[in-house]
Amino acid sequence: MIPQVENASEAKHVIASAKFGAKNGGTRSAPPPGRFLPGFNDQTLDTSKSFWENIMLQQAIIIQVETLNAIQNLDTILTECGKDIDAVWLGSLDCRVSMGLDSSLTAANDEPEWLEAVALYERTMAKHNKPKAGFTMGVTPQQKADGAKGKVIAALGYDIFALVGQGVDLMQTKPLLPAINLSKPVKNEMN
Repeated sequence: MIPQVENASEAKHVIASAKFGAKNGGTRSAPPPGRFLPGFNDQTLDTSKSFWENIMLQQAIIIQVETLNAIQNLDTILTECGKDIDAVWLGSLDCRVSMGLDSSLTAANDEPEWLEAVALYERTMAKHNKPKAGFTMGVTPQQKADGAKGKVIAALGYDIFALVGQGVDLMQTKPLLPAINLSKPVKNEMN
């Protein structure tokens, strides 16, 4: 998944960087062939394809469009590169920030220019029959289900939520630990 893809030229670079072998238009090294070792992968080989074609089929290329310019270029991106792009993630927070719109958690997300941008994204995705990806945030299971609707990949949260939780645990645990003076050598009880 590659963020901030603005145009077809950048999308072509992403695709070349993800694929291997000049015949496939790739510029990266071939991965180790151990991907199909028993116990490491439960996929079977498609016998109509070569081993390396099977490896190539395991990857997914997902681009993120995160500005109004990227949304406006999405039709060209998918026209020129769509066969190699597996899904498109609308980075709504970054897009709203780049458009100068309220990006707070309490934002209504109902500005005419935002609704037009989202409608253009939706029309373009439908025109190219391309899967969508994105966040599905919410407090209730219904909010999360609504956010995931129509997406093939839906992220349920941010790593910051886990980090904040660990920070709270640390603050609650720290007073329970004895103070340690690091300037004095610690006496080893074993000696």
